[in-house]
Formats: sequence, C-alpha cells, structure tokens
Amino acid sequence: MKDAMKIVAKFLVPCTVIFGLAFIYSNTAIAAETGEVSLQECGLYVRVPWRDPPLAVFEGGMQKCDQQEIVTLMAKRDVPFGFDQELAKSTFRSRDELHHIEVYATVGHKYYTAATTVSGAKMESMRMIY
Repeated sequence: MKDAMKIVAKFLVPCTVIFGLAFIYSNTAIAAETGEVSLQECGLYVRVPWRDPPLAVFEGGMQKCDQQEIVTLMAKRDVPFGFDQELAKSTFRSRDELHHIEVYATVGHKYYTAATTVSGAKMESMRMIY
C-alpha cells in the first residue's frame, strides 16, 4: 500500500505543477490544445491563425469590455534569425467583438496573430505552421 501511495505522490505533484503553469493571471488561462486565451474579465484577445486554403485567417479584438478600446490587429509571419514580417494590419474600435484578417499563406511558414491597444496592452498568439 505504501508503495502505491509513493507512486501516486511521485506523479501527482509534477502533474499539479504542470497544470498550474497553464494559468497566466488569476483571470486568464491558456487552453493547451488550441493555444487560445480564455478571458473571464475584460481584455485583449488573439486567436491562433487557422487555415482556409489558400488563406491564413487571423482573429483578435477586445472581449467582455464595457468601454471601447482602439485595437490594432496584425497578421505576422515568423522569420527565423530576422525581424518578423507584418503581412497585414487593421485598426478598429472594439468593446466585445473580434475582427479578422485573411492573408495568402505559403506552406512551411510560421504565422501568428498580434494585437495592441492604445492603452498599451499587447498580445501575441502561438505560432501556426501552414
């Protein structure tokens, strides 16, 4: 019985630590399988780009906010050993809505969504390989 408890304790503690790292702030959590951020309060949101061949679709904006914020949404390509390329940009007012940008994509390249607000909030999604 003691051996079984040692085995459970051996695996339970690391799992607790790993799952605990999924929480960035007390009101923000990352869904590991999608890389999306789930907000419980007002905040900036970006989604991992998805494929709609031959396009990559980038989405972001403000969610669950009472006041409007000016958001700049950017479609970006990850450039190894260089500056990332901004493929498209859209600036809009958002309170509780998401906007999207569609860009022609190239197979094998990494793409991500970035967003900033006038008040200084910044967020980037995880990379997606097209």
